[in-house]
Amino acid sequence: SLQILGVRSKQSNGNGGVDDADIPMFAPPGVTHAALLLLTRVLRSHKLASQCLRMGGAELLLSLPSESRFTGNTGLATVFLRRMLEDEATLQTAMETEIRGTVAKLHKKQNRGSTRDNDR
Repeated sequence: SLQILGVRSKQSNGNGGVDDADIPMFAPPGVTHAALLLLTRVLRSHKLASQCLRMGGAELLLSLPSESRFTGNTGLATVFLRRMLEDEATLQTAMETEIRGTVAKLHKKQNRGSTRDNDR
């Protein structure tokens, strides 16, 4: 059976047949990254995020093997989990706070750069 972030496959018994034992085969990091990006976008809907949580999405994410992890895995996993676990009002407040903080940092960085240019 195909899972969101992993694949299960049957093992060959060497006699041209297939044994009943499943061997887990996990998606490479690039595929896992793409799947999480897509799921994170889909989970913007609180209704779908709640359904994903009930269907075991958090457990699946937390059980990813190290072979499926990628650069930025922690940040994307955090967003994924927050969308499933937080209520809409809390999530909106957190997003607004994060946006304000990012804009303030960019503004401060831009002002430092323009001050240096004026000193020349």
